[in-house]
Amino acid sequence: MEEDRITAVLADCYFESIPTVPVHVAEVKDCKNISDLLRNLEQLCPLDELKHLKRIKCFKKEDGTDKFEVILCPTSKGDTILHDLLRRCDCLLNSRVTEVPAKLPLTRHQFNEASKLWSTKFHEDKKISKLIDGTIFQKHEINQIVCNMKKAVNIAKNGIQLSEICIGACIVNPKCNKVIAFSSDYRHQHPLHHAVMVCIDKVAHTQGSGTCQTYKDGFSELIPELPTTSHSKECQYLCTGLDLYCTREPCVMCSMALVHSRIGRVFYGTSDLCGALGKQYKIHTKEGLNHHFEVFKGALENEYMTLVEKYMF
Repeated sequence: MEEDRITAVLADCYFESIPTVPVHVAEVKDCKNISDLLRNLEQLCPLDELKHLKRIKCFKKEDGTDKFEVILCPTSKGDTILHDLLRRCDCLLNSRVTEVPAKLPLTRHQFNEASKLWSTKFHEDKKISKLIDGTIFQKHEINQIVCNMKKAVNIAKNGIQLSEICIGACIVNPKCNKVIAFSSDYRHQHPLHHAVMVCIDKVAHTQGSGTCQTYKDGFSELIPELPTTSHSKECQYLCTGLDLYCTREPCVMCSMALVHSRIGRVFYGTSDLCGALGKQYKIHTKEGLNHHFEVFKGALENEYMTLVEKYMF
Protein backbone atom coordinates (compact mmCIF):
# COMPACT_ATOMS: atom_id res chain seq x y z
CA MET A 1 0.00 0.00 0.00
CA GLU A 2 1.11 3.56 -0.65
CA GLU A 3 1.08 4.60 2.99
CA ASP A 4 3.50 1.80 3.85
CA ARG A 5 6.21 3.56 1.87
CA ILE A 6 6.41 6.58 4.17
CA THR A 7 10.00 6.56 5.40
CA ALA A 8 12.05 9.01 7.42
CA VAL A 9 14.97 10.79 5.77
CA LEU A 10 17.63 10.73 8.47
CA ALA A 11 21.23 11.86 8.73
CA ASP A 12 23.81 9.52 7.19
CA CYS A 13 25.41 8.94 10.61
CA TYR A 14 22.57 6.57 11.53
CA PHE A 15 23.34 4.25 8.62
CA GLU A 16 27.11 4.42 8.33
CA SER A 17 29.41 1.74 9.66
CA ILE A 18 31.10 2.70 12.90
CA PRO A 19 34.73 3.71 12.18
CA THR A 20 37.43 1.87 14.06
CA VAL A 21 40.68 2.82 15.73
CA PRO A 22 43.65 0.55 16.61
CA VAL A 23 44.49 0.09 20.28
CA HIS A 24 46.88 -1.97 22.37
CA VAL A 25 45.17 -4.60 24.53
CA ALA A 26 46.51 -7.24 26.86
CA GLU A 27 45.24 -10.27 28.73
CA VAL A 28 44.73 -10.05 32.49
CA LYS A 29 46.43 -12.92 34.34
CA ASP A 30 44.03 -13.05 37.28
CA CYS A 31 40.54 -11.55 37.42
CA LYS A 32 41.18 -10.64 41.07
CA ASN A 33 43.51 -7.91 39.83
CA ILE A 34 40.95 -6.22 37.58
CA SER A 35 39.73 -3.51 39.99
CA ASP A 36 43.23 -2.32 40.88
CA LEU A 37 44.34 -2.61 37.27
CA LEU A 38 41.52 -0.45 35.94
CA ARG A 39 42.15 2.17 38.61
CA ASN A 40 45.85 2.32 37.73
CA LEU A 41 45.24 2.45 33.99
CA GLU A 42 42.77 5.30 34.40
CA GLN A 43 45.43 7.31 36.20
CA LEU A 44 48.29 6.38 33.89
CA CYS A 45 46.49 6.56 30.54
CA PRO A 46 42.83 7.69 30.59
CA LEU A 47 40.88 6.91 27.40
CA ASP A 48 39.58 10.44 26.92
CA GLU A 49 38.45 9.91 23.32
CA LEU A 50 37.13 6.39 23.88
CA LYS A 51 34.84 6.92 26.86
CA HIS A 52 32.09 4.99 25.04
CA LEU A 53 34.09 1.77 25.40
CA LYS A 54 34.19 -0.51 28.39
CA ARG A 55 37.86 -0.82 29.20
CA ILE A 56 37.66 -4.49 30.11
CA LYS A 57 36.25 -7.26 27.93
CA CYS A 58 35.35 -10.78 28.99
CA PHE A 59 34.89 -13.72 26.65
CA LYS A 60 35.08 -17.50 26.77
CA LYS A 61 38.22 -19.41 25.88
CA GLU A 62 38.13 -22.74 24.05
CA ASP A 63 38.27 -24.63 27.34
CA GLY A 64 35.18 -22.79 28.61
CA THR A 65 36.99 -20.58 31.13
CA ASP A 66 36.72 -16.80 31.20
CA LYS A 67 39.36 -14.65 29.56
CA PHE A 68 39.72 -10.96 30.31
CA GLU A 69 41.36 -8.42 28.02
CA VAL A 70 41.89 -4.77 28.82
CA ILE A 71 42.52 -1.73 26.62
CA LEU A 72 45.92 -0.26 27.44
CA CYS A 73 46.12 2.72 25.08
CA PRO A 74 45.50 3.77 21.46
CA THR A 75 48.39 2.92 19.16
CA SER A 76 48.65 6.63 18.38
CA LYS A 77 50.15 7.13 21.86
CA GLY A 78 53.32 5.36 20.72
CA ASP A 79 55.32 2.41 21.98
CA THR A 80 56.90 4.32 24.87
CA ILE A 81 53.61 4.59 26.76
CA LEU A 82 52.80 0.96 25.99
CA HIS A 83 56.09 -0.27 27.39
CA ASP A 84 55.65 1.91 30.47
CA LEU A 85 52.17 0.49 31.11
CA LEU A 86 53.37 -3.09 30.72
CA ARG A 87 56.25 -2.38 33.12
CA ARG A 88 54.04 -0.83 35.77
CA CYS A 89 51.21 -3.36 35.52
CA ASP A 90 52.75 -6.77 36.10
CA CYS A 91 49.40 -8.59 35.89
CA LEU A 92 49.33 -8.35 32.09
CA LEU A 93 50.47 -10.69 29.34
CA ASN A 94 50.15 -11.27 25.59
CA SER A 95 49.73 -7.67 24.46
CA ARG A 96 48.45 -7.20 20.92
CA VAL A 97 46.85 -4.64 18.61
CA THR A 98 43.16 -4.80 17.73
CA GLU A 99 40.51 -2.56 16.20
CA VAL A 100 37.79 -1.09 18.42
CA PRO A 101 34.80 1.20 17.67
CA ALA A 102 35.96 4.81 17.42
CA LYS A 103 32.53 6.32 18.13
CA LEU A 104 29.46 5.70 20.23
CA PRO A 105 26.89 3.66 18.25
CA LEU A 106 23.67 5.57 17.54
CA THR A 107 21.42 2.68 16.49
CA ARG A 108 20.77 -0.89 17.57
CA HIS A 109 22.32 -2.18 14.33
CA GLN A 110 25.49 -0.15 14.87
CA PHE A 111 25.65 -1.37 18.47
CA ASN A 112 25.39 -5.01 17.39
CA GLU A 113 28.18 -4.53 14.84
CA ALA A 114 30.38 -2.56 17.24
CA SER A 115 29.95 -5.14 20.00
CA LYS A 116 31.55 -7.76 17.78
CA LEU A 117 34.77 -5.77 18.08
CA TRP A 118 34.65 -4.62 21.69
CA SER A 119 32.22 -4.07 24.57
CA THR A 120 30.54 -0.73 23.89
CA LYS A 121 28.14 1.51 25.74
CA PHE A 122 24.82 2.25 24.03
CA HIS A 123 21.91 4.50 24.93
CA GLU A 124 19.12 3.76 22.49
CA ASP A 125 17.08 6.70 21.21
CA LYS A 126 13.60 5.19 21.04
CA LYS A 127 12.35 7.82 18.59
CA ILE A 128 15.24 7.26 16.18
CA SER A 129 14.63 3.51 16.37
CA LYS A 130 10.97 4.01 15.43
CA LEU A 131 11.92 6.36 12.59
CA ILE A 132 14.31 3.76 11.20
CA ASP A 133 11.96 0.78 11.44
CA GLY A 134 8.94 2.76 10.19
CA THR A 135 6.79 2.48 13.32
CA ILE A 136 6.81 6.16 14.28
CA PHE A 137 3.28 6.75 12.99
CA GLN A 138 0.07 5.13 14.18
CA LYS A 139 -2.57 4.05 11.69
CA HIS A 140 -4.70 7.18 12.05
CA GLU A 141 -1.60 9.36 11.57
CA ILE A 142 -0.70 7.50 8.38
CA ASN A 143 -4.22 8.01 7.06
CA GLN A 144 -3.95 11.71 7.83
CA ILE A 145 -0.58 11.98 6.06
CA VAL A 146 -1.91 10.18 2.98
CA CYS A 147 -5.01 12.40 2.97
CA ASN A 148 -2.93 15.59 3.06
CA MET A 149 -0.55 14.30 0.39
CA LYS A 150 -3.60 13.52 -1.72
CA LYS A 151 -4.43 17.22 -1.54
CA ALA A 152 -0.94 18.09 -2.78
CA VAL A 153 -1.33 15.63 -5.67
CA ASN A 154 -4.67 17.20 -6.62
CA ILE A 155 -3.10 20.66 -6.48
CA ALA A 156 -0.40 19.46 -8.90
CA LYS A 157 -3.08 17.98 -11.14
CA ASN A 158 -5.23 21.13 -11.14
CA GLY A 159 -2.26 23.39 -11.77
CA ILE A 160 -0.64 21.41 -14.56
CA GLN A 161 -2.75 23.01 -17.26
CA LEU A 162 -1.24 26.36 -16.28
CA SER A 163 2.36 25.24 -15.82
CA GLU A 164 4.93 22.94 -17.35
CA ILE A 165 5.91 21.78 -13.88
CA CYS A 166 3.72 19.15 -12.25
CA ILE A 167 4.25 19.99 -8.57
CA GLY A 168 1.77 20.72 -5.82
CA ALA A 169 2.34 21.77 -2.23
CA CYS A 170 0.31 22.67 0.82
CA ILE A 171 1.08 23.74 4.37
CA VAL A 172 -1.02 22.18 7.10
CA ASN A 173 -1.54 22.93 10.77
CA PRO A 174 -1.17 19.45 12.33
CA LYS A 175 -2.98 20.45 15.52
CA CYS A 176 -6.29 20.84 13.70
CA ASN A 177 -5.28 19.15 10.40
CA LYS A 178 -6.33 22.20 8.36
CA VAL A 179 -4.67 23.45 5.22
CA ILE A 180 -3.35 27.00 5.67
CA ALA A 181 -1.98 27.63 2.19
CA PHE A 182 -1.50 25.70 -1.02
CA SER A 183 0.01 26.26 -4.43
CA SER A 184 1.03 24.68 -7.68
CA ASP A 185 4.36 25.63 -9.28
CA TYR A 186 5.00 29.03 -10.91
CA ARG A 187 8.64 28.91 -11.92
CA HIS A 188 7.50 29.30 -15.53
CA GLN A 189 6.43 32.82 -14.53
CA HIS A 190 9.35 33.56 -12.19
CA PRO A 191 12.38 31.37 -11.33
CA LEU A 192 11.84 31.88 -7.59
CA HIS A 193 8.15 30.97 -7.54
CA HIS A 194 8.42 27.29 -6.76
CA ALA A 195 5.35 25.76 -5.15
CA VAL A 196 7.05 25.57 -1.75
CA MET A 197 8.22 29.20 -1.90
CA VAL A 198 4.74 30.38 -2.79
CA CYS A 199 3.22 28.45 0.12
CA ILE A 200 5.69 29.98 2.58
CA ASP A 201 4.92 33.41 1.19
CA LYS A 202 1.21 32.79 1.69
CA VAL A 203 1.77 31.82 5.32
CA ALA A 204 3.90 34.94 5.83
CA HIS A 205 0.98 36.93 4.47
CA THR A 206 -1.20 35.73 7.38
CA GLN A 207 1.32 37.30 9.75
CA GLY A 208 1.44 40.67 8.08
CA SER A 209 4.53 40.07 5.94
CA GLY A 210 5.24 38.23 2.69
CA THR A 211 5.42 39.74 -0.77
CA CYS A 212 1.63 39.94 -0.97
CA GLN A 213 2.04 39.04 -4.61
CA THR A 214 -0.66 37.85 -6.97
CA TYR A 215 0.25 34.68 -8.83
CA LYS A 216 -1.54 35.15 -12.11
CA ASP A 217 -3.76 32.43 -13.53
CA GLY A 218 -2.46 29.95 -11.01
CA PHE A 219 -3.75 27.43 -8.59
CA SER A 220 -2.62 29.10 -5.39
CA GLU A 221 -4.65 30.15 -2.43
CA LEU A 222 -4.40 31.43 1.09
CA ILE A 223 -7.04 29.79 3.26
CA PRO A 224 -9.11 32.63 4.73
CA GLU A 225 -9.69 30.84 8.05
CA LEU A 226 -6.43 32.30 9.43
CA PRO A 227 -6.91 36.07 9.73
CA THR A 228 -3.95 38.42 9.70
CA THR A 229 -3.79 39.93 13.18
CA SER A 230 -1.12 41.36 15.42
CA HIS A 231 -1.94 38.60 17.91
CA SER A 232 -1.23 35.79 15.43
CA LYS A 233 2.00 37.47 14.41
CA GLU A 234 3.21 37.58 18.03
CA CYS A 235 2.27 33.96 18.77
CA GLN A 236 3.96 32.29 15.80
CA TYR A 237 6.88 32.89 13.54
CA LEU A 238 6.09 31.92 9.96
CA CYS A 239 5.80 28.11 9.71
CA THR A 240 6.73 27.16 13.26
CA GLY A 241 5.06 23.86 14.12
CA LEU A 242 3.45 23.48 10.70
CA ASP A 243 3.77 20.65 8.16
CA LEU A 244 4.60 20.90 4.46
CA TYR A 245 3.30 18.38 1.96
CA CYS A 246 4.93 18.49 -1.47
CA THR A 247 4.61 16.05 -4.33
CA ARG A 248 8.30 16.35 -5.20
CA GLU A 249 11.41 16.72 -3.06
CA PRO A 250 12.22 20.42 -2.46
CA CYS A 251 15.32 21.95 -4.03
CA VAL A 252 18.14 23.73 -2.14
CA MET A 253 16.43 27.12 -2.35
CA CYS A 254 13.12 25.81 -1.03
CA SER A 255 14.81 23.71 1.64
CA MET A 256 16.72 26.67 3.03
CA ALA A 257 13.52 28.71 2.98
CA LEU A 258 11.92 25.95 5.06
CA VAL A 259 14.81 26.22 7.52
CA HIS A 260 14.41 29.97 7.86
CA SER A 261 10.63 29.72 8.15
CA ARG A 262 10.96 27.17 10.99
CA ILE A 263 8.84 24.44 9.39
CA GLY A 264 8.04 21.52 11.70
CA ARG A 265 7.90 18.55 9.33
CA VAL A 266 8.19 17.97 5.59
CA PHE A 267 6.50 15.17 3.65
CA TYR A 268 7.28 14.67 -0.01
CA GLY A 269 6.23 12.05 -2.51
CA THR A 270 9.10 11.39 -4.87
CA SER A 271 12.80 12.21 -4.87
CA ASP A 272 14.27 14.72 -7.30
CA LEU A 273 17.67 14.73 -9.00
CA CYS A 274 18.27 18.20 -7.55
CA GLY A 275 16.57 17.43 -4.23
CA ALA A 276 18.06 18.85 -1.06
CA LEU A 277 16.20 16.73 1.50
CA GLY A 278 17.52 13.30 0.67
CA LYS A 279 18.72 12.89 -2.91
CA GLN A 280 21.67 15.27 -3.33
CA TYR A 281 21.80 16.79 0.16
CA LYS A 282 20.16 16.44 3.54
CA ILE A 283 20.02 20.07 4.51
CA HIS A 284 17.68 19.41 7.42
CA THR A 285 20.40 17.34 9.13
CA LYS A 286 23.28 19.86 8.86
CA GLU A 287 24.66 20.57 12.32
CA GLY A 288 25.53 24.21 11.62
CA LEU A 289 21.94 25.29 11.03
CA ASN A 290 19.95 27.01 13.77
CA HIS A 291 16.80 25.03 13.00
CA HIS A 292 16.14 21.41 12.10
CA PHE A 293 12.99 19.62 11.01
CA GLU A 294 11.86 16.10 10.28
CA VAL A 295 11.55 14.84 6.71
CA PHE A 296 9.56 11.89 5.37
CA LYS A 297 9.36 10.63 1.80
CA GLY A 298 7.33 8.18 -0.27
CA ALA A 299 3.70 9.02 0.53
CA LEU A 300 1.59 8.52 -2.64
CA GLU A 301 4.76 8.40 -4.74
CA ASN A 302 3.28 5.99 -7.29
CA GLU A 303 0.09 8.00 -7.64
CA TYR A 304 2.05 11.18 -8.23
CA MET A 305 4.42 9.57 -10.74
CA THR A 306 1.42 8.17 -12.63
CA LEU A 307 0.11 11.73 -12.85
CA VAL A 308 3.46 13.00 -14.12
CA GLU A 309 3.65 10.31 -16.79
CA LYS A 310 0.11 11.07 -17.92
CA TYR A 311 0.61 14.81 -18.42
CA MET A 312 4.33 15.16 -19.06
CA PHE A 313 5.02 13.58 -22.44
